[in-house]
Amino acid sequence: MTPEKFTQKIQTLKMCDCENLNVVLACTTVTLLLEQSRKRKTNEEKLIAKKKKHSKSVFGAAMRQRHGQYFNWFSEITLLKDLDLLQQWNRMKKSQYNNLLGLLSEHHLMVKQVTRMQKPISTGEILCLTLRYLGEGHSLSSLSTAFQVGKSTASSIIKDTLCAIVEVLEAKYPKFPTKEDFIKISEGFWTRWNFPNCVGSIDGKHIEIQAPYKSGSEFYNYKNYFSVVLFAVCDAHYRFIYVDIGSYGSEGDAGIYASSTFGKELNENKLDLPEPQPLLNMNPQSFKFPYMFIRDEAFPLKPNIARPFGGKNLSAMEQTYNYRLSRARRVIENAFGILSSKWRVFRAPILLKPTTVSTLIKAACCLHNYLITDDITTGVRSYATATDMDSNDLENGSWREEQPLRNMRDITNRITSNRASELAIKQRKYLGKYFSSEKGRVLWQEEHINKGYFDSA
Repeated sequence: MTPEKFTQKIQTLKMCDCENLNVVLACTTVTLLLEQSRKRKTNEEKLIAKKKKHSKSVFGAAMRQRHGQYFNWFSEITLLKDLDLLQQWNRMKKSQYNNLLGLLSEHHLMVKQVTRMQKPISTGEILCLTLRYLGEGHSLSSLSTAFQVGKSTASSIIKDTLCAIVEVLEAKYPKFPTKEDFIKISEGFWTRWNFPNCVGSIDGKHIEIQAPYKSGSEFYNYKNYFSVVLFAVCDAHYRFIYVDIGSYGSEGDAGIYASSTFGKELNENKLDLPEPQPLLNMNPQSFKFPYMFIRDEAFPLKPNIARPFGGKNLSAMEQTYNYRLSRARRVIENAFGILSSKWRVFRAPILLKPTTVSTLIKAACCLHNYLITDDITTGVRSYATATDMDSNDLENGSWREEQPLRNMRDITNRITSNRASELAIKQRKYLGKYFSSEKGRVLWQEEHINKGYFDSA
């Protein structure tokens, strides 16, 4: 009861000349005092709740240092210099982690403002949490508990860090090749995989995601799940030289290739490819063979895209060609296999928005290239070891022994045949004869062809 209503009530009682006026006044006064006391308690409870909320966030900072994995387990293995555990934790060597931390430490998304309310989460904690998410695919709830941060905070950290990784690394990892780079890539394919004038291996994968809100069937692919597409080209060392991410899962590989920047520039001859050169060990005046990309039977045969011969009753020359093409093409399969083996977030559906998923995939590709490049520079393989990848004699890499990749599948099995130009057909036959000749053959190819180690369309 408000004071105005209380005064009005008293005046009414006086007019009635009530004998029990004093009793009524006393009761009304008590009622008013009780109501005011209740309001006071309510305000005090709100104030206490507000203080508790503030103290909880401050207490959370203390809890991170006392029980969080970064300040305990990770710091402990760092001090103990347990390099194997550190590699398992972050998917990289200590020097690689420190270098990456230095690159990210000045990025605006990684620098948190210091306030009087609480101590901000350090850049080391932020990077470590994100690498754990990428490396193990943990849920936000488990990361929240492990690092002693709020679930929404963990989500925000991951999103910002992925963006920062892409912005810092994408200028070099992957860097789209120049003409000189394409020549070096070609030399790598010949040295490692015995395929001449090859400047990249092409493939694409569906990355499974949760059903986007009100997306209809845009992301729903023909394999009956929601996905975005990773279309990529890699060099002879399993590094991605081009990635196109975010195409709808409902699109076919022909449409994805045609709509990509890479596909458009290749079809319009706008890529900075080297001039055609005679094949190795051939006469300088012989047929000048163009530099090309290699792919399986899902792509059409074109002057700059090589694909295997189709059919079952293949000649010895065609089988030799298919074996050599398959041997070099497996590089892109290994690149995807190593990517999903090291960054296990790809082993299950990714529970993020499609735009964030695209950033995640690009960040993982950048980290993949960053670590392989560092291994090549230092001469010490730690990220992708010899057992992780297929060997030169086609022994399977360790990633193939894991459970089949449900969340990273081919973008299609086959597409309808495309009519190839006469020049492309002539080039394929020329290359097949070259592989069967003394100038282009390798010693072990007949043995592997007899064992069936080659692809046919």
